[in-house]
Amino acid sequence: MDNNPKEEPTTSNDETTNDDVAKVESADMTSPHGEESSQTEQQPSKIPIVEPKKSYKKMIIIIATIIVALLLAGGAIGYFLFMKELAGKNTQQQSSVVAEQESQAEEEPVSPAMTLVDTAKTVMKADVVDATQNEELYGEIADGTVVYSVPSYQLNDNDFSNYPTEGYGAAVSSPEAETSIIKSDYEALIALLSDEELEEKRSFNGGIGGGESAIYASDEVVCNISSVYALRGVNYAGIGCADIVSYEAGAEAVKPFYDAYLRSTPEIPETDEFVLQIGAPDINDGVEGYKNASTSITYATGFMGLFYQEPATEDWTFYTGVQDTPSCDSFDTSVLQNAFAGQSCADGSGNTAVVKAE
Repeated sequence: MDNNPKEEPTTSNDETTNDDVAKVESADMTSPHGEESSQTEQQPSKIPIVEPKKSYKKMIIIIATIIVALLLAGGAIGYFLFMKELAGKNTQQQSSVVAEQESQAEEEPVSPAMTLVDTAKTVMKADVVDATQNEELYGEIADGTVVYSVPSYQLNDNDFSNYPTEGYGAAVSSPEAETSIIKSDYEALIALLSDEELEEKRSFNGGIGGGESAIYASDEVVCNISSVYALRGVNYAGIGCADIVSYEAGAEAVKPFYDAYLRSTPEIPETDEFVLQIGAPDINDGVEGYKNASTSITYATGFMGLFYQEPATEDWTFYTGVQDTPSCDSFDTSVLQNAFAGQSCADGSGNTAVVKAE
């Protein structure tokens, strides 16, 4: 018997067995420290996978972009709807304005006389004067000089001439020494009226400083043109016009006074030189339902006609014609006193007084 212990077979490092290699490989894969685990043999280990962190910044940008796009889209839609509504309101307002203008145009037709005067201002080359039109339809400047007038006119169906209810006018001036420009402007007015198909009805020569005047008329308008020279050192040319419809309204207003005058006066012969002319009446209340009126009456000579109207009647009565303030004593009946109560009269001393009711 060999008493020496038995030596176990050894292997060199170079002669590592396959089992050893497998253990090492298994240890390397399962534990960083090379330790073995029984679990390793039962359940193969998994290699941990480190996933990259998600990019929240990119997601936020995408979401923000979507929100901004939605806001912009909503704003665009809102702006479109607002502008559409605004456009609708503007269209409605414009339609209302146009309708109102058309309605006014229908109610207030353009005056041919006013249009003609506006055109006349453009053909006259002298200096335009600032004239104010008075109740008698005369154009006056500051010193009282009459520079144009709207004429009276006899309509075809009437035996009298009358003034229109309204008229228009314009005038120009030049220094006394510069007469040629006024003569040229007067000729320009004649040419304008002829171009507008107005016919000359009457003309007058021998005006102030050798001035002229003429009346022209058509079916729509009547005009008077005039020129004066060396009037307070100034020359003038002017035009005054009115519409035929305005003459018709004026004729209707004076017809009752024309009829009243004829009832109290012998028949007045109509001649080519003179036509009875009646001015617009000035009507006032008396007392107890009476009324009074005064109006100019011209036939060869002129005067102021006084009329009165009794209560509950429509007819007027011609009382008298005067050149100046009537005498208070001339209102010598109760009818006259009640009709002309409050109107001016001259007392026995020539002082101004008023008519007193009975």
